[in-house]
Amino acid sequence: LKTLGLFDRDGKYNIAGELFADLNGNELFGVDIVRFGKSNNQILDRETLNNISILSQYDKAIEIFERYYQYEEIEGYSRVKRELISIEAFREALANAIVHRIWDLNAHIQISMYENRVEINSPGGLPKGISIEDYLDGQLSVLRNPIIANLFYRLRIIEKFGTGIRRINSAY
Repeated sequence: LKTLGLFDRDGKYNIAGELFADLNGNELFGVDIVRFGKSNNQILDRETLNNISILSQYDKAIEIFERYYQYEEIEGYSRVKRELISIEAFREALANAIVHRIWDLNAHIQISMYENRVEINSPGGLPKGISIEDYLDGQLSVLRNPIIANLFYRLRIIEKFGTGIRRINSAY
């Protein structure tokens, strides 16, 4: 845990260590997922993921996504898995939201699920010095949370090379 940078100088968990802990008191730093119907006035389902590891938040958000945006279709003798929305794009956007958010803002990552799209809002906005054009071009990566990014990289969730936005765009 020390090698991974999850302890402070006193040998206690730092903020990143707490965020990776299975149980934590970070009820304000979770993921809030809402599935809407025909409009924002129609809430079909809602789940808030907090007080658990950010890795569990990541896994559970993907499970919820798959529940609503993947289905099986019979083709001849086989069942074929289909996607209404690209899992690759969702996975990448979710990982980016967790790795690049500002963790000292008392707000959840918000995932709004609609019939034809998913919107992910991560607290904090773009880092200073990065324009919307730089962000959308996908040529630049500024690590806001290097400890979290390092663990996500070691777990093969991200690649730490700044290609996530390009990957999302190519999935569409």
